[in-house]
Amino acid sequence: MRCKDWNKSVGGTVGSKHLHGSAADIVVHGLHPLEMSAKAEFISAFSHGGIGMYPNRGFVHVDVRLDGPARWEG
Repeated sequence: MRCKDWNKSVGGTVGSKHLHGSAADIVVHGLHPLEMSAKAEFISAFSHGGIGMYPNRGFVHVDVRLDGPARWEG
């Protein structure tokens, strides 16, 4: 979970799921973010939640949400 100050410093949104402990940014050394996002699709909490790919920044965002799946690239 992020505090509001850290969330702001890393460019997080005001309503970020990180602030509520329902999101994580993941780095797996040796895997490209596109590979990580493909693997996240096999985890039901994320396949029904959010998966954001950040290939230029080297991580994948995953979150659990109740309002349906979301996918994006940042």
